[in-house]
Amino acid sequence: MKKWITLLLALLLIAALAIPVAAEYIPHMFDEAGLLSSSEAEALDEALADLSEKWDMDIVVVTADDLQGASSTAYADDFYDYGGYGKDGILWLIDMDNRKSTISTSGYGITVFTDAGQDYMQDLLAPMLSDGEYAEAIDTYIALCDDFCREAEEDEPYDVDNMPDDEFSVGTSIIFAIAAGVVVAFIGTAIMKGKLKSVRAKAEASDYVKPGSLQLTESRDFFLYRHIDRRAKPKDSGGSSTHTSSSGNTHGGSSRSF
Repeated sequence: MKKWITLLLALLLIAALAIPVAAEYIPHMFDEAGLLSSSEAEALDEALADLSEKWDMDIVVVTADDLQGASSTAYADDFYDYGGYGKDGILWLIDMDNRKSTISTSGYGITVFTDAGQDYMQDLLAPMLSDGEYAEAIDTYIALCDDFCREAEEDEPYDVDNMPDDEFSVGTSIIFAIAAGVVVAFIGTAIMKGKLKSVRAKAEASDYVKPGSLQLTESRDFFLYRHIDRRAKPKDSGGSSTHTSSSGNTHGGSSRSF
């Protein structure tokens, strides 16, 4: 009987050891500034966790309203370094204390999110923060991170010579709008000109002035042209600039007021 009990206990011990211990869950959405509802924060945390797993890179968002004297960059770097995240990742800090939108990148995240790429992201995100659209801004950040990671994996990271296509589409739309305006103006002018059958151009400027009606009381010299020397700015070579955090780790990043 004792042998059976001993054997049963041994089997139970083996079974217990065979069950994998669940890793401690580390949130990817920290709303310390209280900018989100509980349901928004929960949904965004789930989306960030799923995206982090998809790209094998920690993608984090932190909101804060008291940095306790630290700079936005130092706070973002330290939060990532001491938060239990992996080597590769990106953290976006919404700093309500200093009204700063700050990005910190680490490991492969430095490669994926170049300086030019971060400028593009900040151009989209900072105005949304200014308008108080915090949940929408974080949704946009998640979509941007997904797009940037995909581009880096399938082609090459977004950079000065490889930016998202929507910049081109915006520029093209402007060109088409200008061209359409020119065409409409030309047609309108042609129609008006066709109606003025009795009008003929005069050969001399004096033909348009009534005799004795022009009296000059003052004359001045106006310079219609000027010469300007222009020097080309050094071309941005792209890539990511880096710095060292308080923990000694290397980070990329950027910061933008909102």
